[in-house]
Amino acid sequence: MTDTKTVIEANLSNSEHMNDLLYVLESYKTGDMGDGIPYKEREKARLLTQFLVHPNVMVFLVYCEGKIAGGAVCFKSFS
Repeated sequence: MTDTKTVIEANLSNSEHMNDLLYVLESYKTGDMGDGIPYKEREKARLLTQFLVHPNVMVFLVYCEGKIAGGAVCFKSFS
């Protein structure tokens, strides 16, 4: 059986997408690679605001069987 995986570019105006992004970011932050400390509510609000106003941010979300499984926050630039 193959798991169905879907990658989408998040709509930063979609609250479901933003909640899924926060879930992914907090899972990383509280996991082995992070500091183990969950975000405070004001930190979550600041993150969401900054993603909305940053002119070069791109956010991708990965869903497996319809459930959030991961994501990527990218910043467009060139060198």
